[in-house]
Amino acid sequence: MKKNSKTIFKILGLTLSLLLSAGFTSCGDDDEPEVPEVEIVAVDVQYVASVGDAYTNFWDVQLTYTNAQGKTVTEPLTSPWSQKYHIKKADKIPTTYTFKVYAYPKQDAPQPDPDAIYSLKRTVGCVVWGTTSDGKEVLLGGNPSAQPTGGVSDGKHIIEQMSQTKKLADESIKIEL
Repeated sequence: MKKNSKTIFKILGLTLSLLLSAGFTSCGDDDEPEVPEVEIVAVDVQYVASVGDAYTNFWDVQLTYTNAQGKTVTEPLTSPWSQKYHIKKADKIPTTYTFKVYAYPKQDAPQPDPDAIYSLKRTVGCVVWGTTSDGKEVLLGGNPSAQPTGGVSDGKHIIEQMSQTKKLADESIKIEL
């Protein structure tokens, strides 16, 4: 009988501790903090593209981007290029920003000197900032500090690569208004 009463007390103790722990977990504050409603009232978009001389000498470099009216524009890249614009909500803010930079094989490309060194550096990027109804700036997408990438290559490597298309940038930023 003593053994059974010890077991009963153990079971009662265990049951009591389970009930208490379940009761305490339901005592927390379940209310979510109120988040003030803010909306994006304007965006600032900036595109940057610059490529080394090997790209412009041996490839046709083209960039495609979304302009302030939401239209996709494609144009050749022959020198450092940038676009920056501010769009207000009243002007209908686009919700998708595309930025692509491709180097296509050039039909009439000169023959690279196999022993020369050529620059394959590039800086490409797109960033979209939003201004909220309470005046704050928020990053909506992209990299706000586009850094140069790539390096140098000898002419032998350029000769091997110049028949191939090079993807230098290909991004699409979607924002919610």
